Amino acid sequence: EVEVEFVVGPDGRVEESTIEVLNASLPALGEAARGVVPRLDFVPGKVQGTAVRTKVTLPIIYRAP
Repeated sequence: EVEVEFVVGPDGRVEESTIEVLNASLPALGEAARGVVPRLDFVPGKVQGTAVRTKVTLPIIYRAP
């Protein structure tokens, strides 16, 4: 299990410079999560109808097949 924190910009994309691995059961899983997160797209947070930068904490759970 990995927990990452990052900022989603008003365009819905992850700001790569903000990615931080908060917790990782194995260091390799943390690095894998760091590589995946920039490829994710989000619906941006809104304030009074305007898209804004939003800090997100995302748990990622890896499971063996």
